[in-house]
Amino acid sequence: MTRIAFNALLGTALLASAFTATAAPSGTVYSPYKGVLCDKKSGFCADEQGISMGLTKEYLGADAEKKMTEIARDSSFDASYYTMSDGTTCKSKERICTTGKFSDTVSSKATLALFGKLPATAKPNKAITFPTAGVICDKASGFCADSQGISMGLTKEYLGAAAEAKMTKLVSEGMTTTTYVLINGVDCDHSKKVCMAERRGTEVERRYTKQLFGG
Repeated sequence: MTRIAFNALLGTALLASAFTATAAPSGTVYSPYKGVLCDKKSGFCADEQGISMGLTKEYLGADAEKKMTEIARDSSFDASYYTMSDGTTCKSKERICTTGKFSDTVSSKATLALFGKLPATAKPNKAITFPTAGVICDKASGFCADSQGISMGLTKEYLGAAAEAKMTKLVSEGMTTTTYVLINGVDCDHSKKVCMAERRGTEVERRYTKQLFGG
């Protein structure tokens, strides 16, 4: 079983959930106490070292432990790297959790719950640039935006005429220019003047919000 297949098995559904520091579960993914995260849907618990059979049995039961033990017998199993059912991906060796398997956006709540502190700096996504004050460009998605939303003029200026033509076509077909999700998962809503750390999330991405809307 490959690591990709394992991660897909652990969490394919993107469900909204909140991490708590209380003993009672809150949604599918929860923290029974500091240093532990459990995922009821995927059937495992983890601490700062990675997926733990002991914690899985303690909080999710013997059946969950048995299933996870079977998965762990595969030679490619890596208990230190896993994706939960809400998309949160944790890397114990790097002591960080991100909002998605292919996202560089740090999940602050999950990282704090497991490791107790955030990394000094989050790894930037090279596709996202801030070419000038008030502008964000997403090279992978092919657009630039300012405080008013996706801008054809800025897209052409920073990403070229081909990107502008493609974006113009998408807009003519009904694509909105005032709500969008960047390639790293950051979700911006210009009607609310805010960018969230993940799609339909509850955590404000302050750096992106400030870049677009000031304040």
